[in-house]
Amino acid sequence: MSLPTKIVDGIGRGHECGVTAQNALRVAVVTTSAADQTLEELTQRRLYRGFLRDAGGSNDLTIDGSTTSVEFYLAAESGVTRWITSVRVLLNDTGMEINTADFRDFGSGHTSGLTNGLQFWVEQAGAQTDLFIDPIKTIGGFMDFADSYVNFVNAIGSQEDFLSFDFNFEVPIVLPPDSQDRIVIKVRDNLVSVDLFTVIARGYQESVT
Repeated sequence: MSLPTKIVDGIGRGHECGVTAQNALRVAVVTTSAADQTLEELTQRRLYRGFLRDAGGSNDLTIDGSTTSVEFYLAAESGVTRWITSVRVLLNDTGMEINTADFRDFGSGHTSGLTNGLQFWVEQAGAQTDLFIDPIKTIGGFMDFADSYVNFVNAIGSQEDFLSFDFNFEVPIVLPPDSQDRIVIKVRDNLVSVDLFTVIARGYQESVT
């Protein structure tokens, strides 16, 4: 035996909950007004920008990783949850005009591309997801996975170009506090000839302490 039940708001407006055709409770989801939230609630999630860094804290990827590869990463930290929504790769060097034969190179020091290539992946809950399906060996290789790019020819110097690639994630990469999760790019070649190479993660974070 069932009993009819009516759920209404408790402040006299007469608003009622309904039932869907699948017998689920039907309510409206609305954005809470800022006037109804505390300052702590309003600032709970904040924008985040951070470099991927090596174990020594450096964000400079222009290193020699040909003999011993070097990992640059953004790792989970205690007391904060991070949602990474995109990553930006920044490059300066001569020979980085994306719409010329430079497409097949990796700057002035690698006119035939890299030998081993860059690897890029995410570690979450013990599983690894490759962001580069194949190692990147040329600047044109970034185009296989990037969502957008910017190339300013001869902008840094008379022959030095600026090049950046943005990688946007369909689902944010979550780095829970006190976990082993991280975002990693591995340098496996000698990149000291490149003038600038850094990687920046972008998103938002929430303090959980």
